[in-house]
Amino acid sequence: MNEEIQRELDILQEAVNNEQTFEKKVAKAKKLWNSKGDAKGEKAFENVREVLYGLCVYEGLCNYCEQNEANDIEHIYPKSFFPTKAFL
Repeated sequence: MNEEIQRELDILQEAVNNEQTFEKKVAKAKKLWNSKGDAKGEKAFENVREVLYGLCVYEGLCNYCEQNEANDIEHIYPKSFFPTKAFL
């Protein structure tokens, strides 16, 4: 992952981490995740999806569950339980 994309993900995660309560962290993570931040954020999400796909054991199969398409980290660390990992 290149530096620019990592920086964008770090900015999104910092916005989540700066919230004061767990509930607010969850809400912020969901909001930013759903909006994908902005145009830069969308590019970052596309890059992350490509990296995750490259880690698949076979054509989009997740290394963990071996069933779901591995183009989204959400099923490993759900934002509702791990908001501080939403953009890591």
